Amino acid sequence: MRRGVAAVLAMMVIQAMPAAAERVPYPEWSLVERANRERVARGLSELTVAYDIVLAARAHAGRMRDAQAAYHDPALGRGLCCLDWVGENIGVGSDVGKIHEAFMRSPSHRAVMLDRRWNVIGVGFVIEGDRRIWVSQIFGARVRPARTATPPPTPAIVEPDPPARPPAAPARLRSVDLLLRMLADA
Repeated sequence: MRRGVAAVLAMMVIQAMPAAAERVPYPEWSLVERANRERVARGLSELTVAYDIVLAARAHAGRMRDAQAAYHDPALGRGLCCLDWVGENIGVGSDVGKIHEAFMRSPSHRAVMLDRRWNVIGVGFVIEGDRRIWVSQIFGARVRPARTATPPPTPAIVEPDPPARPPAAPARLRSVDLLLRMLADA
């Protein structure tokens, strides 16, 4: 039981850590690190990886690959909890470093990455057999926590009523009374 509680607490702490301190395996990690380096170099805060956003980014990268077309997610932000602002960078290339460099050379992509409202990020990519990488970087401003771990309300303590006095047991019938009843019923 203690091991389970410790694992849950550890996961809660990991989810609250800034992206640079993250130790969870995450293939898209290099794009998160690069985005955070750019932000910190300009005096902005690091972004925290939000796993619900990672899943959304991975899903969109897969849709772009399936369509063989890079396009912004028309449903961006829908289904993601508690985002007050959301932005996206998308790209296709053969190397993660080159995709990041292309984002930084593009004024609109750079502006999205360096927006000071953001505090969470999710990056997803899909690699095709020919080493083509489809990338979706989703940025968000999450003011409220995505999940609250509020315990259920504690029920009020109610003192039980004292046990009711059991009804008086019927008087024991004597064998003569039983015999008389049996004869009367026959």
